[in-house]
Amino acid sequence: MNCLDCVTDHRTTPAVGACTTCGAGVCAEHLELDTKTVGHYAGVGNAHAYPTRAVTCSACAPVISALHHGARSARASI
Repeated sequence: MNCLDCVTDHRTTPAVGACTTCGAGVCAEHLELDTKTVGHYAGVGNAHAYPTRAVTCSACAPVISALHHGARSARASI
């Protein structure tokens, strides 16, 4: 798989990952690395939250960042 952003610039660069939002191939230059919390539910009982890495492309990263900041400010106003 090649980086989608590089292909649109008429370059061929191997992807090092895939965007967790849109699935596009991403090279090291266009990669945005974020932390996402994943909830794990094991039947009846307490849920456990685990932080994990989330790879995003340069197109999805600003959208995800805006969503995270909006969620934080909404929680702060409660």
